[in-house]
Amino acid sequence: KAKVPRERFSMVATRFNEVITSEEQLRDIFGWPAERAVKIPDGIPDEQAVFIAILQVAHNALRTADPTPGDNVAVVGQGVIGLAATAYCNAFGNRTVALDIDPDRRAMALAMGAGLAVSPIYKFLFFTLGKGE
Repeated sequence: KAKVPRERFSMVATRFNEVITSEEQLRDIFGWPAERAVKIPDGIPDEQAVFIAILQVAHNALRTADPTPGDNVAVVGQGVIGLAATAYCNAFGNRTVALDIDPDRRAMALAMGAGLAVSPIYKFLFFTLGKGE
């Protein structure tokens, strides 16, 4: 069996403080082949590396939706995953509208490349005539 180098990998950093040193250990813990692991670059501290798997959620959603450059994309919610999706859309050349009720998150979305950041609450209140706030 091939040995995995004694290095940090994205799925290891998200769950354990120990280093996985063999393909067998990796398979036992995570249930997928070691070749799917991505080495964390040396310059990225553990405190940041733990977000790699979370950011992949946004990346996979965009790959599934498959927008082409120039397409309009709405990202609902600007938490960690939503902001990642907004940043990816910007990098992929999409026109992005970020929706969130929090003004700080909308500001961050604009900084991450959203072309427009709005609160959906006003339209919702208009639509429901203020019922169900």
